[in-house]
Amino acid sequence: MSYRKGADAERRLIKLLREKGYECVRVAGSGRARFEQPDVLASDGGKVMCIECKFVNKDVLYISKNEIDALKRFARRFGCKPVLAVQFKKRWRFWEVEKLKGKGYIKLEPNQPSASSDI
Repeated sequence: MSYRKGADAERRLIKLLREKGYECVRVAGSGRARFEQPDVLASDGGKVMCIECKFVNKDVLYISKNEIDALKRFARRFGCKPVLAVQFKKRWRFWEVEKLKGKGYIKLEPNQPSASSDI
């Protein structure tokens, strides 16, 4: 995914989260940093989440276990809940990262039972 498409997806996610009552910040350079950091940090005043944001123009996404593990490590150090947000075409789906299992690459689809339409 290009930097621009990724940044645009992050902005759409922030808009959606703000409509649901969250305060959010987009983490500058998250996709280009040399160390682990999420794309978005969000909180509703109680729950704090670090979110990895993805956009795909199809009905499947393969994400590396290494990327999931990096988000988990950041969440442990930062003291927040790791979440994966994927926009499949125009439909957002959310996964609790701690529940994602697999080796190598993990296959994600919008209709998986582990996916949620809400945060």
